[in-house]
Amino acid sequence: MGALNSTLADPNRRAQPAKHRRSTNATPAPEPEFAHLVDQLAVVYRAIEELVPYANNARTHSERQIAKIAASIRSVGFVNPILTDADGGVVAGHGRLEAAKRLGMA
Repeated sequence: MGALNSTLADPNRRAQPAKHRRSTNATPAPEPEFAHLVDQLAVVYRAIEELVPYANNARTHSERQIAKIAASIRSVGFVNPILTDADGGVVAGHGRLEAAKRLGMA
Protein backbone atom coordinates (compact mmCIF):
# COMPACT_ATOMS: atom_id res chain seq x y z
CA MET A 1 0.00 0.00 0.00
CA GLY A 2 2.83 2.39 0.83
CA ALA A 3 4.48 1.70 -2.52
CA LEU A 4 1.27 2.58 -4.34
CA ASN A 5 0.98 5.87 -2.49
CA SER A 6 4.60 6.78 -3.14
CA THR A 7 4.22 5.94 -6.83
CA LEU A 8 1.18 8.16 -7.15
CA ALA A 9 2.89 10.99 -5.29
CA ASP A 10 6.23 10.67 -7.15
CA PRO A 11 7.01 14.19 -8.45
CA ASN A 12 9.34 12.71 -11.10
CA ARG A 13 6.57 10.66 -12.66
CA ARG A 14 5.28 12.28 -15.83
CA ALA A 15 1.68 12.15 -16.90
CA GLN A 16 0.88 10.66 -20.27
CA PRO A 17 0.29 13.18 -23.06
CA ALA A 18 -3.42 13.82 -23.62
CA LYS A 19 -3.43 12.07 -27.02
CA HIS A 20 -2.42 8.78 -25.34
CA ARG A 21 -4.90 8.90 -22.47
CA ARG A 22 -7.89 6.66 -22.64
CA SER A 23 -11.14 8.57 -22.52
CA THR A 24 -13.06 7.98 -19.30
CA ASN A 25 -16.31 8.85 -21.09
CA ALA A 26 -16.04 6.10 -23.68
CA THR A 27 -18.60 3.34 -23.53
CA PRO A 28 -16.78 0.01 -23.52
CA ALA A 29 -17.60 -2.39 -26.31
CA PRO A 30 -19.85 -5.22 -25.18
CA GLU A 31 -18.25 -8.57 -24.57
CA PRO A 32 -18.72 -10.81 -27.62
CA GLU A 33 -21.02 -13.24 -25.80
CA PHE A 34 -23.38 -10.34 -24.91
CA ALA A 35 -23.10 -8.40 -28.18
CA HIS A 36 -26.39 -9.85 -29.44
CA LEU A 37 -28.22 -8.29 -26.46
CA VAL A 38 -27.26 -4.71 -27.29
CA ASP A 39 -30.15 -4.34 -29.74
CA GLN A 40 -32.58 -5.45 -27.02
CA LEU A 41 -31.63 -2.68 -24.59
CA ALA A 42 -33.86 0.37 -24.42
CA VAL A 43 -34.71 3.27 -22.18
CA VAL A 44 -38.35 2.95 -21.18
CA TYR A 45 -40.09 5.49 -18.98
CA ARG A 46 -42.36 3.84 -16.43
CA ALA A 47 -44.45 5.06 -13.54
CA ILE A 48 -42.91 4.40 -10.15
CA GLU A 49 -45.88 2.26 -9.23
CA GLU A 50 -44.97 -0.15 -12.04
CA LEU A 51 -41.54 -0.90 -10.56
CA VAL A 52 -41.22 -3.81 -8.17
CA PRO A 53 -38.23 -3.77 -5.77
CA TYR A 54 -36.48 -7.11 -5.42
CA ALA A 55 -37.44 -8.42 -1.97
CA ASN A 56 -34.07 -10.12 -1.39
CA ASN A 57 -31.95 -7.16 -2.44
CA ALA A 58 -28.70 -7.46 -0.51
CA ARG A 59 -27.90 -3.76 -0.70
CA THR A 60 -29.63 -1.56 1.83
CA HIS A 61 -29.56 2.24 2.03
CA SER A 62 -29.64 4.33 5.16
CA GLU A 63 -31.97 7.30 5.51
CA ARG A 64 -28.94 9.55 5.01
CA GLN A 65 -27.99 7.79 1.76
CA ILE A 66 -31.55 8.07 0.43
CA ALA A 67 -31.55 11.78 1.28
CA LYS A 68 -28.26 12.26 -0.59
CA ILE A 69 -29.56 10.36 -3.61
CA ALA A 70 -32.75 12.46 -3.55
CA ALA A 71 -30.69 15.67 -3.38
CA SER A 72 -28.65 14.50 -6.37
CA ILE A 73 -31.76 13.64 -8.39
CA ARG A 74 -33.27 17.02 -7.50
CA SER A 75 -30.06 18.76 -8.56
CA VAL A 76 -29.10 16.97 -11.78
CA GLY A 77 -31.94 14.55 -12.50
CA PHE A 78 -31.56 10.86 -13.23
CA VAL A 79 -28.07 10.43 -14.65
CA ASN A 80 -28.02 6.70 -13.96
CA PRO A 81 -31.39 5.04 -14.66
CA ILE A 82 -33.04 2.33 -12.62
CA LEU A 83 -32.46 -1.04 -14.29
CA THR A 84 -35.39 -3.42 -14.47
CA ASP A 85 -36.25 -6.72 -16.03
CA ALA A 86 -39.04 -7.04 -18.60
CA ASP A 87 -41.67 -7.32 -15.84
CA GLY A 88 -40.60 -4.12 -14.04
CA GLY A 89 -38.62 -5.94 -11.35
CA VAL A 90 -35.80 -3.73 -10.11
CA VAL A 91 -32.40 -5.22 -10.85
CA ALA A 92 -30.33 -2.17 -9.85
CA GLY A 93 -31.37 1.18 -8.47
CA HIS A 94 -33.33 0.44 -5.32
CA GLY A 95 -31.90 3.55 -3.64
CA ARG A 96 -32.80 5.72 -6.63
CA LEU A 97 -36.30 4.27 -6.65
CA GLU A 98 -36.81 5.06 -2.96
CA ALA A 99 -35.43 8.57 -3.45
CA ALA A 100 -37.75 9.14 -6.43
CA LYS A 101 -40.74 8.02 -4.35
CA ARG A 102 -39.79 10.48 -1.61
CA LEU A 103 -39.50 13.26 -4.19
CA GLY A 104 -43.02 12.46 -5.38
CA MET A 105 -41.94 11.62 -8.91
CA ALA A 106 -44.51 9.89 -11.07
